Amino acid sequence: MNIWRVVRSGKAHLEGSDFVLAARSISAAMGRGDVSALVVTRDETGLMQFVSSDYASLAQQVASVVGAECEECDFVDVPADMPVSGRMVARRGGVGQSSSQVGVSVDVAVGALASQMPVGSMIVVRFRKPTGGEARHVKRWVAARLGSAVPQHHSTSAGAVVASVDVGAQDRHDAAQLVELVRSVMPGFDVDVRARVDSPVAPIVAGVAGGVVLACAAWLWSWWLLVPLFVWGVVCAWMAWRARVNVGWSTAKLVREVSAAPPKRCVPPSRPRRDEGKESAGGYPLARGSFMVGQHTIVPLVAPQAEGLSGASRSRSRPVPAACQDASIGPLIGVGSRGESAHVDAQGLWQGFFAVGEAGSGKTFALLAQFAFAVLDKLTRQKARRGGVSVGRHFTGVHHPIIVFESKGDGVAAYRNWCDTLGRQVGVSGVVDVIDVGDASSLALDMVGSGSAVDRARRFTDAMKHGFADDAIRERSEETLRAVMCAAFVLQDMQEDGWRGADRVGASTAGVADLGRLSFMQWAHILLGGRGDDAGQLVAGFVRDAAAREGAWPDLVDAGSGLAPLYDSVTPSARRNLCEAPRNKVDALLGAGSWWDPGRRRVTFDMVLYHERTVVINCGASGMPTTVVSALSAMALFLLRACVERRCVGWKDQDRYVSVMCDELKLLQGSSPQVIEWLRNQGRAFGVRLFFATQYPEQLEAGVRQAALGFGTLVVLRQENPQIAGALAELLSLRGQSWYAEDVANLPRFTAVVKTSVRGETLPPFTVRLSDFESDRGAFASRQGWAL
Repeated sequence: MNIWRVVRSGKAHLEGSDFVLAARSISAAMGRGDVSALVVTRDETGLMQFVSSDYASLAQQVASVVGAECEECDFVDVPADMPVSGRMVARRGGVGQSSSQVGVSVDVAVGALASQMPVGSMIVVRFRKPTGGEARHVKRWVAARLGSAVPQHHSTSAGAVVASVDVGAQDRHDAAQLVELVRSVMPGFDVDVRARVDSPVAPIVAGVAGGVVLACAAWLWSWWLLVPLFVWGVVCAWMAWRARVNVGWSTAKLVREVSAAPPKRCVPPSRPRRDEGKESAGGYPLARGSFMVGQHTIVPLVAPQAEGLSGASRSRSRPVPAACQDASIGPLIGVGSRGESAHVDAQGLWQGFFAVGEAGSGKTFALLAQFAFAVLDKLTRQKARRGGVSVGRHFTGVHHPIIVFESKGDGVAAYRNWCDTLGRQVGVSGVVDVIDVGDASSLALDMVGSGSAVDRARRFTDAMKHGFADDAIRERSEETLRAVMCAAFVLQDMQEDGWRGADRVGASTAGVADLGRLSFMQWAHILLGGRGDDAGQLVAGFVRDAAAREGAWPDLVDAGSGLAPLYDSVTPSARRNLCEAPRNKVDALLGAGSWWDPGRRRVTFDMVLYHERTVVINCGASGMPTTVVSALSAMALFLLRACVERRCVGWKDQDRYVSVMCDELKLLQGSSPQVIEWLRNQGRAFGVRLFFATQYPEQLEAGVRQAALGFGTLVVLRQENPQIAGALAELLSLRGQSWYAEDVANLPRFTAVVKTSVRGETLPPFTVRLSDFESDRGAFASRQGWAL
């Protein structure tokens, strides 16, 4: 038999007479003798409902009636081995005087079940079509009890089925209470019932008692009674063994028993009769464990609306697809709800890895694991290339620079620790270069590059324009910045050369050299009026005077002519209007302090890519404003994209990769989505692999958000923003599964929904508990499948 899980779809379920009429057609797909079942389980996270049948149309009709959808699954995962089993059986009693079939409410009928069903329990309702004899016996019995030749009762309506109710629980009391609970939530069900709880002791007691009776009879009357005594002993032993096997419920027993038909009565029931003025409806018309019911009485048991009434806010667990359980495909990220390992396809990570979740949900946790895996793969390839022993497990090639943008500052230690630990294990130095904005003793990133002053000014201004969001640098400010930056680079070059260039053209440095050793950003600040108009005119006058002298080199000439629109016949008031907006941007970047120090050691992205370095760019220095962190991060990514486009042509075809990681994508997006969109789309051919995370998806620019959510691997962690949770749930539902905003909002910490693909095939999303690699870094390699 096939099994479908009933899940919420957001559709409204039917009510009243519409519900009753729709339920009657559920068994239409069943043939005579076929058996289907409804299964409800309860664990610590809440209710789960299933339909077991040979017919997909039956499961779909059940889901439709209760406003849900059904998803085929492998098996029903019983919450725990339940030591006690029982069933509902009829006892002498009658049918009520009326039966409400109109106005049936699924929510009301199921509310009690959702709130009162014990944890670690299960309900199994099997049903089949009645035989002709059963239908006649039931109709006659109901008619006698109701005193009507044409009774109006659910058990005599079209589509009625014969059902049995079995339960599993942790103790006998819970089993008995569960039977009573099921009876109470079945609308219109009015048969007097009791719980029969299985016991392994009862057959033994009965066997011993019967054996004693036969033994006494043999001793008193005749020895030949020993023969039935022996037979009785065999029968009792078999009954005791069967009782021991059948008591309780497990997954194996459920698979075995779910297709067993509700029992049939062995002999016909006694007919209704009138005896001494008293009327009798006759014997119960079915086997004591079977009940003729309208299908609307049992279908509410699997209504997923019960989840909302159970008091257990939770996210449904979805199993890890078999393809993701294969350890050979790539990094282990965690374990599924059944303890199965969950991996992502390393060869498919060129499509991107994006984790989204609120603070503390585990997104940085997930990103660090990807960093560690990339470093481990890189180090083992380096060892093999240097003549060491190959461990035979490689994914990204030996040429693999890794560039991390760190936004919080305190995360640098984690990257260093991972590189140190893995380097010692592999036997190769796990060096990580830290580029720290706030640490004057560390490396700095060369954000200017080489070339003429005009080229450098254009490149740096373009980076600034991208770094400041909301189109903060417009065309007029851009022209001013280019002119000022060109002059600033010339001034810094002359300064670092000891002002010998000024001496060669005969220009006086009086007043200018006295300003001290300044960075190009500080020179630009002065030219934009940051130290007053007089200081700006002094420096601009020096540049223009030197540019006009014989022997002036091209950069100096370009700098002088570029300043003319600002300082040639321009009033201080007009100059202030031209300079105020760009000066605000320069002032903001000056907040990076020693980052611009001309004497600081610098490294370019060309060097990082050429030497295949592992680099952490820490823009989150202590006390630095977020606007500066964001601007510097976005500017660096802009320059990296340009470097990749220039240097990494054809890298993917050469099995060479560039991994770019950041735990807060918002800081990299800058003023437009073009850079990230290029890295996402065109960057693949250049070997770019993106690993991003964000806490604030609603703050991402629409194009950036769309690009990131389209990554090949999406890791969704807890997100309580209703709009974002709803959008993520809608995205997860594209493959036919049903996900809801509450599924995302109620994810436990370090539990994620993962949407990914393996070997190009997109898989249905699944839930996974992220593995804790941080607590034992030494075991990371072995857990990832490396034998070091």
